[in-house]
Amino acid sequence: MRVTIKGVSDAGLNATIIVIGVGDSVNELVRGHGSIIRCSEEVLMPRMNKDEMQKLLQVRTDQLDMKMETDARWKIIGLAKGLPSFAHALGRSAVYSAIARRSLTVTETDVDRGIVDTVNSSKQTLKTTYEEATNSNQARARFKQLITACALTKPDASGWFTPKDVELPFSRIMGVQRRVDHFNSNLKEFASERRGGILQMKGNERASLSVHGFRNAAVCLDEGN
Repeated sequence: MRVTIKGVSDAGLNATIIVIGVGDSVNELVRGHGSIIRCSEEVLMPRMNKDEMQKLLQVRTDQLDMKMETDARWKIIGLAKGLPSFAHALGRSAVYSAIARRSLTVTETDVDRGIVDTVNSSKQTLKTTYEEATNSNQARARFKQLITACALTKPDASGWFTPKDVELPFSRIMGVQRRVDHFNSNLKEFASERRGGILQMKGNERASLSVHGFRNAAVCLDEGN
């Protein structure tokens, strides 16, 4: 990619190359190819809002002459967190479930079945990601319990939650009170390459540190840990 973009730029060719990917910044998208940033222009693509997500699902079901119940639609929107790829995957599996029932109406039960099918279709990837995030040679390590607690934490509408939000589910899992200072360093480690970046982190360490849990929920719940 870097060689192609630099070649086009150096030659002054009348061409446009669009680099598409998922990331919070251009630097993240072109990691390892930073030299192409000077001849690139960043176009911010924010997450889809709820109205856009509803339209996405509505258009697809209309094309199939099918309907989707309100509870089913909002469950997909809530789980997708503004990411169209998740909405497409869950919506597709839910529609398949309805078709298997010989019904033209997608229900919440179809979405629940769709969640299982979507997770199973990526089971090996999820397992690899989960193992990379939780493996440890230390007998006292509690990475599995902590990532499960993150999966059980209630995030905001965009999928973000604070370390403070993890205290209650983690304490319940461990059977003893656990404060942020007991596990905050582990949360930061989950956001590192060493742990596969299973969580995303934003903000500063003192006030607005947050972790994004949309990637970890399916991994933890699928493994049953």
